[in-house]
Amino acid sequence: MFARVTIFQGDPDSVDGPIRFPVLEASQGIKNLAGFLAMFDFADTDTGRAMVVTLWATKEAREGSADFARDAAEKVVEAGGDQVISVREYEVGHYIFSDGFRTS
Repeated sequence: MFARVTIFQGDPDSVDGPIRFPVLEASQGIKNLAGFLAMFDFADTDTGRAMVVTLWATKEAREGSADFARDAAEKVVEAGGDQVISVREYEVGHYIFSDGFRTS
């Protein structure tokens, strides 16, 4: 499994918690991308910092989604006034989900 982590910085008043409207709108269609597994949107309402993590089945799937990710980040910046602080890519070493883990 492979991940892309995009960190945004915005005004604390603009971060009302996951999933923020600009991220939700910008991520439309992500489920249709080959190899997409999951997306998480984390928000710190005290600092205005937010982190979007996407998970991909293969390195190739993550690489193939790069244009989509770049476009989505630009849409978030345009819609919410956030700034992209960093974009990093990782290989996921370990993960544990409870039997009750559900997606929204």
